[in-house]
Amino acid sequence: MKTVNLGTKDVQIKTSLDEVTIKNFEDLLTVSTSENYEDEIERRIDLIHMLTNLSIDDIENLDLEDFKKINSDVFMLGLEDGSTKKDIFEFEGKVYKTRNPIETFKLNIREIMLLKNQVKKGTVSYLSKLAAIIYSEVLEDGTLNKDGSPEVIDKKADIFGDNMTMNYISEYLLSISKYLNVNI
Repeated sequence: MKTVNLGTKDVQIKTSLDEVTIKNFEDLLTVSTSENYEDEIERRIDLIHMLTNLSIDDIENLDLEDFKKINSDVFMLGLEDGSTKKDIFEFEGKVYKTRNPIETFKLNIREIMLLKNQVKKGTVSYLSKLAAIIYSEVLEDGTLNKDGSPEVIDKKADIFGDNMTMNYISEYLLSISKYLNVNI
């Protein structure tokens, strides 16, 4: 988290993938690629709002120099990232672990189709689904739950989207592009 002082107010800016949940990132991608903005400033206001502790009203009341200062910091997300890549995620007493390291990670046909269908819908929620595919629950005996049914993936995607940060899946994004035939 970076703090920018605007004279009378300190602004906290999320600048690391350790600070942005998958759902936040999906929302950022949606705003970034949306054609519903008449003006680029409107888009930037929404993006700044999503990555700072400022309300829309606070942002609209900034002077031009402060707006530029925050805008440039907001768009450094991940570029100078010192985030920690992790292969174990814990949530509400459950432990989830990557089923394969990035070097040997592969998708099966069901997983490819599930992700491709999400991409075809024009949503970015495939990121939550990807997290649900990458991470499996560690069972009491130490093995991984191999249930890859769409229902289980959907349930995990809901949990991971809201609670897992992007540093858990960022390295996997490039490896799946060959499956989805999309630029990530």
